[in-house]
Amino acid sequence: MLLRVGVNLGAGWGEPVGVSNTAEWWPKEKRGFALGVHHTGYPIGALLSGVVASLVLSAFGEGSWRYCFLLALIVAIPLMIFWAKYSTADRINTLYLHIDSQGMTRPATQESSHVAKGEGMKTFLRTLRNRNISLTAGNTLLTQIVYMGINVVLPPYLYHVSGLSLAASAGLSIIFTLTGTLGPDNLALALR
Repeated sequence: MLLRVGVNLGAGWGEPVGVSNTAEWWPKEKRGFALGVHHTGYPIGALLSGVVASLVLSAFGEGSWRYCFLLALIVAIPLMIFWAKYSTADRINTLYLHIDSQGMTRPATQESSHVAKGEGMKTFLRTLRNRNISLTAGNTLLTQIVYMGINVVLPPYLYHVSGLSLAASAGLSIIFTLTGTLGPDNLALALR
């Protein structure tokens, strides 16, 4: 249970950091596209993780369920190393010069304000008084609660209550990701 809390804490802060990081690397004119692709990646990642977990459990058996987490770590570490080496001040400056040469708008036209020592809570509360920020933060919180609830509750329910194998439970627990991956917009395009 304690490990699950740690995972959810990591996933909770990952959402706003991922959004702001994505927005930082795209001109304002293309930010909507970038964030749309970014958010399509969430359900695709969840879909692939369920498929891979199902395959690992089918191949190695239910007693080897820890292999699913090992595989995730093997994939995550090179990605973290890549981003640590790729996301440098020189690269962002090169990108911003390219954005300028294309006649587009840089994502951040001014330096962020620095918070004086001891002013952190006051700045935090002032930020939360902004209606747009409060609504977005609240919506993200509720969405994360539901999303993590599905991830935590559905596979054990399918395994313990429905009597499915662990591999089948992992495979079926990804069904909800199809709506996020395909979505109503993509479905409308496919039906044209």
